[in-house]
Amino acid sequence: MALTLLLAKVFGIALIAIGIAIIVYRSHYAQIARDFLQQRLLRTVIAFSEMIVGLFIIIGHNVWNPPPAALITLFGLDVRAGGRELSAHAGEIYRALRQCREPSAVFYC
Repeated sequence: MALTLLLAKVFGIALIAIGIAIIVYRSHYAQIARDFLQQRLLRTVIAFSEMIVGLFIIIGHNVWNPPPAALITLFGLDVRAGGRELSAHAGEIYRALRQCREPSAVFYC
């Protein structure tokens, strides 16, 4: 249970900080998102890193009871699946988001 609390604190603080930064500096992160989508090697490295992090969470915290602990494991499954989707469908994601013309529109397409 100590590992569950530690992971919940780390993920919670990180996600809140990232969310606030994206809201405050929206145009900056829109430019970063566009640049990220144009860099094929960077997308591949991030996708594989995301899959590895997700696997570490799944293997290191494979706890399904109580329900709050299961949320951490589900988060790991989601991270791993996101990395897989990014590596498998990066071209389609890039083409869909490339249609956005305005810098802040990347977050709404």
